[in-house]
Amino acid sequence: MKFFRGVFAALFVWAVFLHAYTPTHPWLTDPENTRPHLDSLAMFWEGTFNTEKGAFYTEIKRNGDIETKWGTADYANTLTQSRNAYAMIRIFMVNGDTSYLNMAERALRFMRAHAWDESRGGWYTVVKMDGSVPYPNDRKTIFQNLYALLGLTAYWECTRDPEIKSWIDETFDVLENRMWDTLHDGYFEYANANWSYPKDKSFNGIVDAITTHLVTFSMYDPESRYMSRWLEQTELILTKLVPTITPDAPFFKEYFSSSWGDGSTDPNREEWGNSGHMNKASWCLARLYRFNPQEAYLEAAELITGNMYDYAFDNEHGGMWGAFNRSTNLPNSNWNKSWWEQQHAVMAGLQLYDLTGKDVYLQMADSTLHFYTRFLVDHQYGGVFAEVSNDGRTIINDGKGGGWKAGYHSSEYAYYVYLYQSLLNLNRPVTLHFRPHESALNCQKLKPLAIENDRLWITAVERNGESWKTFGKDFVDFSHAEPGDVFTVTFSPDSTVQYVGTREIYRPRHYALQQNYPNPFNATTVIPFTMDKEGQAELTIYQLDGTFVQRILFTRSAGEQTFTWNGTDASGRDVASGIYVYQLRINGRHAGTRTMVMMK
Repeated sequence: MKFFRGVFAALFVWAVFLHAYTPTHPWLTDPENTRPHLDSLAMFWEGTFNTEKGAFYTEIKRNGDIETKWGTADYANTLTQSRNAYAMIRIFMVNGDTSYLNMAERALRFMRAHAWDESRGGWYTVVKMDGSVPYPNDRKTIFQNLYALLGLTAYWECTRDPEIKSWIDETFDVLENRMWDTLHDGYFEYANANWSYPKDKSFNGIVDAITTHLVTFSMYDPESRYMSRWLEQTELILTKLVPTITPDAPFFKEYFSSSWGDGSTDPNREEWGNSGHMNKASWCLARLYRFNPQEAYLEAAELITGNMYDYAFDNEHGGMWGAFNRSTNLPNSNWNKSWWEQQHAVMAGLQLYDLTGKDVYLQMADSTLHFYTRFLVDHQYGGVFAEVSNDGRTIINDGKGGGWKAGYHSSEYAYYVYLYQSLLNLNRPVTLHFRPHESALNCQKLKPLAIENDRLWITAVERNGESWKTFGKDFVDFSHAEPGDVFTVTFSPDSTVQYVGTREIYRPRHYALQQNYPNPFNATTVIPFTMDKEGQAELTIYQLDGTFVQRILFTRSAGEQTFTWNGTDASGRDVASGIYVYQLRINGRHAGTRTMVMMK
């Protein structure tokens, strides 16, 4: 614990030294700047899609051509379909182009038709474009089976397709029954093709399960078995990974025997450490902390990312070095930098900056983004390089697609920067697109982020470009829509829950705008709010479509306050029945957005 306190103290000093850090990367100054990158990724990966077969090729050269020298030119692997489908889904959710969503659906249906082991359950690793499986008796790995869920889960979130959900549940059942260790806890690393003789444990079986599907289904149903498993997986981070961090070994151990000790079947992996995996674990801890604010989650997240700032962050060139040897604390690959490791540094940095207010995390994210977009993004052909040198000026691996690389990390990178920076740090709304399945044309909860309750509100909805009125705080009623309709949903942050200062003084501070009463109302309604200090309050009222109604300025003392609105506009005319949005600014700072209903 003394080591933990030392890390926190050091981070506090950095935060004071770097006080009021202002990011300069365009994605952070205006998250709308992520859109061109997403569009570029879509165009690149679209060129790798076989429109006849409905699948993505696996081995891809720098210029987007199919790589032929490995003898794998006809591969259309499971991981490729799931990860590229994920990319296309997230791109559709941001830009609304249904051709990308259609492409994703075809890839996932190809994957299910050809990569699912019908007799034994689970997913094959290698599949050819003609649908054949060249190695049906290869062992099953937890990594491949978890990442098969990645694209399926994103597609379900965007469409609520019940058939896709049945495939997810079936996969989850197989992994629970075949790969979960009921004696020592955790998923095994691999098993034979028929699931016999499961062996070893690893980082992947813990954290990849969280990111591929557990977070999403837990958001939509906190009482589900998925949430229970997320909590259990997080306990494994705290009890199996974090304790292997010491003052002399800043990276946690990633590979274990079946009983979580030494003596695995791959002892070399027991000495591996990776900044991407470290920050990914921190990212997951921070997300669960928002649902379940256990101090141990945030402490561990800060320990992990604090270590990565100390040992893996390049203060000179920016970005994160990747794979390390835990015994020497030196990189395994000549200080090179990979694309995916940069993503997780930014994800952890933006989350922790919001939760703690420490500028060091924002500075780390900003610098890493500059390195990524300058050196890892291929500005000539599109897509993202796999690996570059320490200073970014030498391309080490220019491959764009392969057994471990697809469009997933780069698209997730931009997608979550768009959401996190907009909603958490800049207090701006975001718009996302959904296309509900014909069986889901009813009330559907929409929650695109693992975020505190009441911090995110749906404030506007359109169907095919026209206003849609039936929605609430966290749901849209798709009743009376038609199959194929595309809904554009605006999510706005509600800053009545604020996060201030460092972890030592971190507390949710409930203040500012509260729900009006009565609601619905006729003629007048009372709007309560709280002033943290004496000053000016500005209340603005809009129609649901954004039409300005009235703005009221007034001065109030510190403490609980109310304002009574008489249901009139700026000209003193009575407003019509309907849903109205009211926003409050206190001393020039946004302090909340809520909705109210006038019913005459």
